[in-house]
Amino acid sequence: MLPSWSLLEIFAAITGLLAVYLTAKQIIWCWPVALINTILYTIVFYQSSLFADTGLQVFYFFSSIYGWFYWKKNDIKVLSPIKRIATQEWFWGSIFIFFSFLILGFGLKKYTQASMPLLDSFCVAMSLCAQIFMARRRLENWLIWISVDFIYVGLFIFKELYLTAILYALFIIIAIAGYIDWKKTWNSQHQLKT
Repeated sequence: MLPSWSLLEIFAAITGLLAVYLTAKQIIWCWPVALINTILYTIVFYQSSLFADTGLQVFYFFSSIYGWFYWKKNDIKVLSPIKRIATQEWFWGSIFIFFSFLILGFGLKKYTQASMPLLDSFCVAMSLCAQIFMARRRLENWLIWISVDFIYVGLFIFKELYLTAILYALFIIIAIAGYIDWKKTWNSQHQLKT
């Protein structure tokens, strides 16, 4: 028997898959597709009482606008170079994840009826950090995405969002490919400088 997926979740999954694929391929149109995706998943996650992920979609919406402008940089055909995450960025990213998780997780646990507030908040905190690094074209953003997507697969299975769980499993594959592709680009940019 086939699972009963909502039409909304199907469209959200399709736009999400397309947005991540375009990002991995460094195609700037990933950002407008991501804007549509965030609107759809805001509704899906809200209906599933995943309130941290609902809020994350709002952040994704605005960070997609930021990413679009950051990647564009005056000429749609020229992307800013891919860079490695500096030690200081790793430090501040880790601090950000820790405190975001604590504040969001315990706030949701105490003041809402959120489903799985701590796990949801941890995933959101990691996703926020990964999204910022992705918009800033930091290579290792893909490694963070791979880690958090593994956790999300289990969370969405538990919440019976099976299509979304499949989508996040596909995200892992795309993130691995994205890392490999971005690493090649980084290597070629790095060789040009030496």
